Amino acid sequence: MLTMGNLDKILLRFSSELSLKGPSAKRHFISKLKANIQMQFELNNISVEFSDFFGGLLLTVPKEKTQVSLSYLKNIFGIGSFSLILATGSNDFEEIKSLGKDVFLPFIKDKSFATRVKKLGTQTFKGMDLERQLGGILNQNSPSSSVNLSHPDITVHIMVQNTVSYFFTQRVVGAGGYPIGVEDRALCLMSGGFDSAVAAWRILKRGVPIDFLFCNMAGSAYERMVLQVTKVLCDLWALPAQAQFYTVDFSGAIEALKENVDNTYRQVILKRLFYRVANKVAYQNRHFAIITGEALGQVSSQTLMNLNLIQDVSYLQVLRPLIGYDKLEIINEARHIGTAALSERIKEYCSISTGHPVTRGKKARAMSEEEKLPHDLVEQILESITKIDINSLDMSQLQLSHLFKESIPRGAQVIDCQPSFMYKHWHLEGATHNELTDVIKNYKSWDKKQTYFLYCTHGTQTPHAAEIMQQGGYDAYCFKGDVEMLKKLV
Repeated sequence: MLTMGNLDKILLRFSSELSLKGPSAKRHFISKLKANIQMQFELNNISVEFSDFFGGLLLTVPKEKTQVSLSYLKNIFGIGSFSLILATGSNDFEEIKSLGKDVFLPFIKDKSFATRVKKLGTQTFKGMDLERQLGGILNQNSPSSSVNLSHPDITVHIMVQNTVSYFFTQRVVGAGGYPIGVEDRALCLMSGGFDSAVAAWRILKRGVPIDFLFCNMAGSAYERMVLQVTKVLCDLWALPAQAQFYTVDFSGAIEALKENVDNTYRQVILKRLFYRVANKVAYQNRHFAIITGEALGQVSSQTLMNLNLIQDVSYLQVLRPLIGYDKLEIINEARHIGTAALSERIKEYCSISTGHPVTRGKKARAMSEEEKLPHDLVEQILESITKIDINSLDMSQLQLSHLFKESIPRGAQVIDCQPSFMYKHWHLEGATHNELTDVIKNYKSWDKKQTYFLYCTHGTQTPHAAEIMQQGGYDAYCFKGDVEMLKKLV
């Protein structure tokens, strides 16, 4: 047995797609994968050494860092699966059986098991013979265990490569896909909702480094919530992308749309504005595609005709990885990638039409409606652009605990910010009704000696209003939760 002292070895297998590449491309992809692993590990103070292995790599890490290393490998694209090596030995048939008995007996106790052997080299023995004989030895020495070749509780593995044998029990499924960085950079329109985060993850999995563009229509509190989603996504999956987060102020554009554009065309024109701004940002920062979370038929702007009408203003390729997904599939994938809990708190602010928005928009009409907007509107929007380095962003900076209250402060004036029909359906006794826009417009005329407590349907809009009021010197807070939670409170 070859002892590894205070070091452990991890057998890493390439994703199936990477394995099928030609020699030159494969070398490039493996180089990127190594660099991505190295970056992730170095940032977490883990030293790692690589050695080549048939169909993969062998990683050597400090024993005290083994478990955290395995957790990071789970989320690195380009990895098909990986296994912690429990022991290594020679390629001698009898020695392998002896060592296999010592290594595997503790793992099969009270379980059904199967033995699997894979040979990579010119060993004289047959793998099937080793499977049968080692399986018999384990079965004889573990009375509480049983052999089950079809559906075992545990499978014990031996891989023999030339002169060395490797012993392991687990094959942990990796993220698959391609290592980030093998493709050119793209720009994702990020709203913070389920769709955009999952769309970004889908394209990251294809090896594309991504930056994010956030078109902010609801202030800095909303921006922080979207940043939280983006930060979690990047920390878990996109560290090698070195992602940048661009934000532009769309509040003026929203007012211009409401004042000038026919109600039925506002949604389509808004999305065309998103695309125009995204193309400008992409051109300035060498992005080669735009990514969106659009899914066919999900909302009025995502019918086939409207998607064509929106895409008409983009000179860049528009990638829509979720085009055939339904909402439940998207939410389930958001849970898998770790963004669902944050995304579910974020309200969709893109709906600015009342009534029935057009679902089969016409190009001539859309252009006519756009002509009513200020001709330099895109340039005005771009003047507000700011950039944040996601990797260097501290998550604690995004937590604004001073805005939230879990109960109503004594003597506070309660402000209900729900839509009027929901206020009529239910509101706290004594609450006055002011929609979000009214609060922001009128709060300066309110008494500064009074404490204010705001709530809204989903708990996503009032942080913006409370923050603005606090910045204006008011003692204002918002409820930490939605209306259903508030009902239970009272």
